Amino acid sequence: MDEIFGRDNFMTMLTIETGEVFGTKAAHIDKTFVKVKDYIMVYKRFSNSNINLKPLYTKTNEPFDPHYSSYIDPISLTKTPLLTFLKKQRWIVELFSSLNYKIQLENISKVMLQNKKFNDYIIQDLSKNIYQDQPLSRQPQESENLKPGEIANLSGNLIFKTSTGSLRYYMPFSEALHWTSDFISEFCRSTVRGNLWKNYHIDMRNIADEGDVKFKNSKKPERLIRDILDTCTNPGDLVLDSFLGSGTTAAVAQKMGRKYIGIEMGEHAITHCVPRMKKVIDGTDQGGISKALGWTGGGGFTFYDLGQPIFNTTGNINQDISFKDLAFHVWFSETKTPMQSYQYSPLLGVHQGTAFYLLYNGVLGDKRVNGGNVLTSKILEGLPPFDGLKVIYGESCRLSPQRLKKENIVFKQTPYAIPAR
Repeated sequence: MDEIFGRDNFMTMLTIETGEVFGTKAAHIDKTFVKVKDYIMVYKRFSNSNINLKPLYTKTNEPFDPHYSSYIDPISLTKTPLLTFLKKQRWIVELFSSLNYKIQLENISKVMLQNKKFNDYIIQDLSKNIYQDQPLSRQPQESENLKPGEIANLSGNLIFKTSTGSLRYYMPFSEALHWTSDFISEFCRSTVRGNLWKNYHIDMRNIADEGDVKFKNSKKPERLIRDILDTCTNPGDLVLDSFLGSGTTAAVAQKMGRKYIGIEMGEHAITHCVPRMKKVIDGTDQGGISKALGWTGGGGFTFYDLGQPIFNTTGNINQDISFKDLAFHVWFSETKTPMQSYQYSPLLGVHQGTAFYLLYNGVLGDKRVNGGNVLTSKILEGLPPFDGLKVIYGESCRLSPQRLKKENIVFKQTPYAIPAR
């Protein structure tokens, strides 16, 4: 990863809890420490990349956080910054359902709301008035001119100077916690997930039959791939999995509205990935994250079977490579664009005023070994004409440098001048 992306682009390592020590894992607990975790390495694509991660939230068991016990009335605060409008309270939220609930703020007001969306009230009205307060040891510049009883704003956080001159720091509820719809669409209080993803975040067990394909080793749950894509991609983004395995990444990307490329060398590309993706497309795959996303099918995919490698292990052109395959490779290497049309001709095409030719594999009709692959005066006369710069690939050249210059030709010898990547 360092070689591909550069060490400076390494961001962090996520630790993934993959299970607990029980069953067959407990068979050797007297001889070793059982592995119950895996890692995800996170890299930026470029050192100057703008990173915009979307945080992941995890459901908490408690309906409120007792650390957030200060209620500040922003309307009163705009009138005067006096301490009288800073009220320290305990607040309780009791959930009945996503649409019926009550909120009780002790010593401030008792509020009973029904048939009003919980999300709207908490996020838009209440949460921005709740703060956690703690002592502030250092004195930021914003608080230098504060008088006792006054409050200053520090990047959305509040600093209050008490009557004794000490400072209190108030962190808003909305920046530390998040009321959100959980994975199972239950309204609940959530906290931001860090670099430790525990088993209750993502169940790594019982995934053997996900996607209706069995894959013995290294199969990942769709929920894990969903969380990875959710935090760093948007709908329409392109996702690459160069070791597609059982097809989990492609299946999740399809369901999440991402574009994707999956690469696999094994036979399970045909036996596992293709059948799985067909079920995703037609909507019969209702496992994994399908129900959570309301997935009912749609879209499509294209399957490509790559041919023989262009070069063999000694660096020479593979004898099994056809003229067409080599022509497409040469054209893309020179122009960085795909060949739009193909004809069996030594003239591959013209790009930005330059014509590209390939002498290979008897394209001129000479099927003898090396026949027609050498640029001679006779071969040059038989090439499709072009009045401009000509780049000609061939096995060797019998024309002098003066003749090449006169004919406006750049000769490139195969296989040495053909880039491998």
